[in-house]
Amino acid sequence: MKAVLLAGPNEVRVGEIAVPKCPSDGFLLKVSACGLCGSDIRTIRNGSGKIKQYPVIMGHEITGVVEDVGNTLHADYKVGDKVAVGSTASCGECYFCKKGQENLCPDLKCLGNGPVDFPGGLAEYVAVPRLFIEKGPVKKLSDNVDIDVAALAEPLTTVMNSHDNITFDSNDTAVIIGAGPIGALHIANLKLNGIGTTIIADVFEERLELVAAAVSPNIVVNVTKENLVDVIKKVTNGRGADIVIVACSVKAVQEQAFSYVRKGGHVVFFGGLPDKNRMIQLDSNILHYSQLTLHGTYISRPHHFFKAIELITQNKIDLSKLVTKMKMDDFDQAMALAESGKVLKVVINP
Repeated sequence: MKAVLLAGPNEVRVGEIAVPKCPSDGFLLKVSACGLCGSDIRTIRNGSGKIKQYPVIMGHEITGVVEDVGNTLHADYKVGDKVAVGSTASCGECYFCKKGQENLCPDLKCLGNGPVDFPGGLAEYVAVPRLFIEKGPVKKLSDNVDIDVAALAEPLTTVMNSHDNITFDSNDTAVIIGAGPIGALHIANLKLNGIGTTIIADVFEERLELVAAAVSPNIVVNVTKENLVDVIKKVTNGRGADIVIVACSVKAVQEQAFSYVRKGGHVVFFGGLPDKNRMIQLDSNILHYSQLTLHGTYISRPHHFFKAIELITQNKIDLSKLVTKMKMDDFDQAMALAESGKVLKVVINP
């Protein structure tokens, strides 16, 4: 089969390898689509200390059709089923799993991302193990679902997880900094759940135009042309935003986020910073006296995945305008396109 093989930092090629065997207690999936995540791109370009042995197959935003089913799999899957597969599966037994915080499980297993415990979806076939079927995000898709759009269920789940601990209503204003696919998904999910006003901010005009066309935020701010603080104060009668979400991995933006939020508001750090530049300066008195809540957020939990598929299936959230499809044979061009900022979400078809 064809697969995108990562042999080391920036050593990537499309090559031929054997089709994986169908797990006796899992199933073999013929991949239809695999989203290209920003974390995939960073790992491909820079490598990752989490990966113990190369080569690996990345890709964790996967949809496909069941090709074969293991003879000991005790689950309702059959050949021909359309399926979406997420990125991680937890042990189900530890303190965090029993608390419903499966994303914090110390024995979390990753398919196509992180340490790549299992090969991912940038290939023609992927073996889906029992652990993922029983403990992780695996869900059948109905026939009416666009299988390319359904690949965005996985990144949507990470956004849903980040909104879990924030209460908001139609009177509230959210600022999302970072006009990429994740910023677009934040806006889509906030609007779906009744936020009053969404503001998207970035330095790149083309990306702002893409997000505006895809998910229709209320206000678009190019911070090279407008002062974001002034825009927010005008919209909120001087209070500041109720929610500020930093959807980019930029140290200075994380530091600036506290100047955009109102007293008693919420700041969400959605993306991590590079290891060599991960310390930020924070005036703790602002956090204390303004009674702010700072949220970290990390991947998602299985129930988010099931909900995301439900939303896509029922057309309650439209992500179709985010998708640009590319062939696996053109993977170098797909990478360059994703990095260019000229599209929102590249989805690879084998």
